[in-house]
Amino acid sequence: MQGARELLSSLPKLRSKMKILEKEKELIKEQKKVREEFMTDYIQVAMDLEIAEASMGILSKREQEIIEKHIIWKYTWNEIIEEYEKERGFENALSERSLKRIQENALKKVDEFLRDVKR
Repeated sequence: MQGARELLSSLPKLRSKMKILEKEKELIKEQKKVREEFMTDYIQVAMDLEIAEASMGILSKREQEIIEKHIIWKYTWNEIIEEYEKERGFENALSERSLKRIQENALKKVDEFLRDVKR
């Protein structure tokens, strides 16, 4: 079973792969034949993408922002702190410790969600 961090970090790849599979599905539909291996791959990617998107949906806006920036887009903690300072002002920025705590709580929520989904 994939963990929260792995699933969420694969979100851009899943989105891209789904776009490719959607295009391939259109082409196959035109030929009126569907390869079994394509459908297996398509269903797996579609489910992984749905679960990853739903996982993000259970998080608060702040948790989503931190997960997107740090895990999905690979920003460093310093880059995230700098963005927060620019967007919200120095006095409203979060410390690295706070960001890590928020991320860990978000990942725990997603792990719990994944356990419920995979039952």
